[in-house]
Amino acid sequence: MVRTKIPGTYRIEILLTPEGHSRLKMIKKQLGLRNQNEVIEALLLHGIDKEKREGTLAEEIAENVLLILERLEQLA
Repeated sequence: MVRTKIPGTYRIEILLTPEGHSRLKMIKKQLGLRNQNEVIEALLLHGIDKEKREGTLAEEIAENVLLILERLEQLA
């Protein structure tokens, strides 16, 4: 089946197992999204946000550890 190009969009191809396709449909239903394109965009954005948060969290922890070590040195 030939699909028409929608202006401002890009076509990608994803190969899924039947189980993966079922999970995609389940996520679509649970999140109340209109189509599978929205599901894939949501998953990509979630992955990016999670990666940013984890990186930021690690940096904050490292900064706090350094701050605690500096204060302990001042007390000694």
